[in-house]
Amino acid sequence: MIIDSVGFYNVGAFKGHQSVQLTPSSPGHIPIVLIGGQNGRGKTTLLDGIHYALYGRKARLAKQGNLSWDDFLRGLVHRHAPSGEGAAIVLSFRYKSEGNEHQVKIQREWKVGPGKVKETMTVWMDGGVASDLVDAWDEFIENLIPSRIAHLFLFDGEQIAALADPEKSRDILRTGIYGLLGADLLERLEKDLSALARRHRLEAAPEEQVNELKRAEANHLDAMTAVRDLEEAIKTLQAAQLTALNDRDQTQAEIHNQGGHLIERREVLEQEEKTLLAQIAELEEEIRKLQGGLLPLVPLEGLLEEIAIQAEKEISLRGGKEWLSKLEIRDQSLLSDLKNENVLPSILSRVEAWLCRDRNDVDSNLRATEMLYDFSQEGYAQLQHLLHGGLSATSGQNDLIQARLVTNRDNLEVVQRKLARIPDPEAVYHLLEKRTQVDQQLHRVEEDIRSTEFSLSVAVSNLRRIEKERDRQHSQLESIRIGTALLDRNLTHIERARTTVNKFKESLVARDILRIEEEILKSARILYSKKKLVSRVSIDPATFQITIYDSLGDAFSAHQLSAGERQILAISILWGLSTASGKTLPIIIDTPLGRLDHRHRENLVSSYFHEASHQVVLLSTEEEITPEFYRRLAPWVGRICSLIYSEETQSSHFEPNRFFDDIKQGTITPLFGEELK
Repeated sequence: MIIDSVGFYNVGAFKGHQSVQLTPSSPGHIPIVLIGGQNGRGKTTLLDGIHYALYGRKARLAKQGNLSWDDFLRGLVHRHAPSGEGAAIVLSFRYKSEGNEHQVKIQREWKVGPGKVKETMTVWMDGGVASDLVDAWDEFIENLIPSRIAHLFLFDGEQIAALADPEKSRDILRTGIYGLLGADLLERLEKDLSALARRHRLEAAPEEQVNELKRAEANHLDAMTAVRDLEEAIKTLQAAQLTALNDRDQTQAEIHNQGGHLIERREVLEQEEKTLLAQIAELEEEIRKLQGGLLPLVPLEGLLEEIAIQAEKEISLRGGKEWLSKLEIRDQSLLSDLKNENVLPSILSRVEAWLCRDRNDVDSNLRATEMLYDFSQEGYAQLQHLLHGGLSATSGQNDLIQARLVTNRDNLEVVQRKLARIPDPEAVYHLLEKRTQVDQQLHRVEEDIRSTEFSLSVAVSNLRRIEKERDRQHSQLESIRIGTALLDRNLTHIERARTTVNKFKESLVARDILRIEEEILKSARILYSKKKLVSRVSIDPATFQITIYDSLGDAFSAHQLSAGERQILAISILWGLSTASGKTLPIIIDTPLGRLDHRHRENLVSSYFHEASHQVVLLSTEEEITPEFYRRLAPWVGRICSLIYSEETQSSHFEPNRFFDDIKQGTITPLFGEELK
């Protein structure tokens, strides 16, 4: 399956029609689609929009909190949308069935009326309206992407954080494994059978026993109500927390748009400017010193090499003249010796002529070289040292200084541009004050959440105690011989069915949990920077407690891992579960690196994202996918896009081929080589 595009009309941060292409340029080979945006620009709306388009009311939506469905949809309409226009989300995707590829487009539209919200859905299949698919959509999408495992493919940083919490991870892991194997349906059937058996027993039980059980059930109901009330209170507080976070993000975005975020960095930026100016001055002084030395001769290196060649010839000429004089003396001595030996005059004449021709040949060769510079041997040696030592070193030193100078001047331009953007503090004072108030409100809400969570833990403990008492009452009821053969037979059949379902569920989990452990271990080994940290992963099929074994075979708990290592374990679990599902589905991650340290971010960037699926959509802030990380991802990034907020239109929009201000498609060279594509 490939998601091609998603479009919004008056949804969340998007006013009017806004859409984005999500098709990877080469599925499987270049799978990553990178979308950048500051907080409050619409990244979570995009993820929620895909969830909603696929699953409607069954969707797990980050922004719903404890709101009713109608209230949630009302709040999802863009706040400046004209009254009566409504809102819509359109999702286009492709999938293959029996070797044929099909194109599907689904549109969910809703309008806010007096007292209610009206939803409509339209589906197109291969270009034509598919009215019959509207009624069968739930079955169709469950076969394609079962909702119970959707969180393995569409998730955000908060889900990773929850999975990294050892106290919460067991429930999430249990939900994931049960959903993956279909064991959640068996568990529901088992509970339904138990409830049916209890209802049969109650119908035939003695009045006294029934009254005791009713009291136990009433106490259990009260305890359940108390737990649910506290859970609802936490949801309300979490919704308030989310609202406060959104308000803070929106305020921070407004501060950022007006350059207010730079006010707090003024002193740092001014110090950076001062340092860069000093470094530039030092480099310029070094260049002036080089200019007072050999640097002016560097452009003349070719001419100096020609002079050196001529000088070598002249030195050879000077030596040749000295040699010619020695030849004349030698020849005169030779002729004199020949005369003294009474050599015949004819022979003596021939020898003298040959010696004369030899000297004339040497003299002709010497006359062919013109004396231009008359270099001494010492001067020639100095010229050679200049060419093969001084000029080369000076040229290399100059190139290095010039490169540093260009870098520092570029950095200075960036810093001065930021300084120029710093507004008058008075202009953003109201926004800074608003952010302070929101932060205080957020702190109060978080304190209330912690307090309510403690009360919830107490209420849950009380519920468990009451459940034990209720179960004891049910056990007593089961031990009493009741009624008719028909009832006994019904209870026997129900218990037999429940036991069979339970055993099948346990065997199903036990059979596949080894495969899931292997996939999680494989993912962890790829992602951990300490390659010997994990040698085995074990999941208790009863409690879903995860145990890790080191290279020595010693077991240790996830509590003993650092916060970053627990985050990596959480991603390994999600990756392992999605791989174990056997489904080839897109993966969409909101805020993928938000809570990780630099080292573990490097591991995900280098080893996870491009391997996670044939289509991977990352919704990132600029603090996560930095230019450095973008270089590492670049070989696998086929499409980039930026979410831009316009004060004029009060809306976010998608700007393709750009990922924040300093990254454009194709302008940054990948850090990895071509062989890694």
